[in-house]
Amino acid sequence: MTLRKITGSASASCATGEMLISAMCTGTMQGPIMTSDDGATCNGDGAKVVLVCAK
Repeated sequence: MTLRKITGSASASCATGEMLISAMCTGTMQGPIMTSDDGATCNGDGAKVVLVCAK
């Protein structure tokens, strides 16, 4: 199994063929909002989502 971390924007998704393992928000006290089975978004000024995806 290979793990990949995605950071840098308010919304992100795992690539095709990957599975979302974990999602968290930085820059805000709110938790992530799941947008699909393999993606999430964070709300708030300066909020960024951090995903861990597995292949």
